[in-house]
Amino acid sequence: MHNHKHNIVLPKHHKADGTFQNIGETYKLPSWKKELAFDLTYFLMNKKAPNLAELPSHVPNWDKIYNPDPNEIVHTWIGHSTFLLQVGGYNILTDPIMGERVGPIKNIGPKRLRPTPMTVDQLPPIDVVVISHDHFDHCDTFTLRDLVKRFGDKVKFYVPLRLNKWMMKNITGLKSTNLDHLDWWHTVYAPERNETTTYVNSDRQPVTGRLELTFLPAQHWSNRTFFDLRSTLWGGWGIKFIPHDTSVRPKTIYHAGDTGYDPLLFKKIGSRWSKPNGGIDLALIPIGAYAPRYYSRCEHIDPAESYLVAMDIHARHCVAMHWGTFDLATEALLEPKIKLEQMKKIHSGHDENYFITVFPGETKVVELKEHLVLTEKSIV
Repeated sequence: MHNHKHNIVLPKHHKADGTFQNIGETYKLPSWKKELAFDLTYFLMNKKAPNLAELPSHVPNWDKIYNPDPNEIVHTWIGHSTFLLQVGGYNILTDPIMGERVGPIKNIGPKRLRPTPMTVDQLPPIDVVVISHDHFDHCDTFTLRDLVKRFGDKVKFYVPLRLNKWMMKNITGLKSTNLDHLDWWHTVYAPERNETTTYVNSDRQPVTGRLELTFLPAQHWSNRTFFDLRSTLWGGWGIKFIPHDTSVRPKTIYHAGDTGYDPLLFKKIGSRWSKPNGGIDLALIPIGAYAPRYYSRCEHIDPAESYLVAMDIHARHCVAMHWGTFDLATEALLEPKIKLEQMKKIHSGHDENYFITVFPGETKVVELKEHLVLTEKSIV
């Protein structure tokens, strides 16, 4: 009897050694010389911190947060890539980092420009946490431990492929039944909520439904030490609330994570995930930590590229993230916001509120627009 080896065809972003890779043509890591140049420039810079008028902190709208209308999409920016998202009765937390510093040790690392506007103890009951990748400014050990300590089995975590092993080893009290890890384009459904929101003295109807989570590609990388480079996957999240009442249309949210710009990648997200859903109601897109471009281009988009992403993915309304929280690159701390405002003038065909910045702690309700019939040339 002959033994035949089975040839397993791996997806292009999987490597034979078990690590992952970017597959876009625009991804090219900077040389060690450029890496050194960035490190020297960054550590020698003495930036002027924005004053309170330039970067105010807001008190979250606690009434809206604790009594959200499940027919709406409500978002509160906690800072960086951390949002509290509320839709269909679900409370969703993205890339949670709610401490005052970012780094492997609690009291060491870049400090918040403004105190965190919301603590774990102040959160409403969290149903779902989604994490885009394992970097310290997106996957904070201490915040994750606090979330498990407070919410226990009630909170479910969704992470990139193979990040589950790190989670189980490092997040005290986390059970494997409360954790799922996904490859690109894979979809799961969060557990359905048992309770139904009701209203007093109101003609608004209760809403029930299910929450669909799809892990989407991004152009980035992963590591937490010198020894685990690209050992876990990275990406963004497509979040879709599907009401049981079929007369009510689904609501869609996209969280881009960290990413460089690759037109083929984002156009594919637009055609494969956004377009079948009639476009994206709310897109959370990074605009900061992009300088110098010789170093960061392949892994972080700048405000001009953020606009390209928004159009590629058929977004109806965009909110900027990954700026104004931690000093992680060489651009001036408020430059991303200023450049985004310049881009809004260039793309004057869009509504003024098409792509906005919010301030730490600010709570907003998305103005939902009717789903459009998208063509290949549509950019919405």
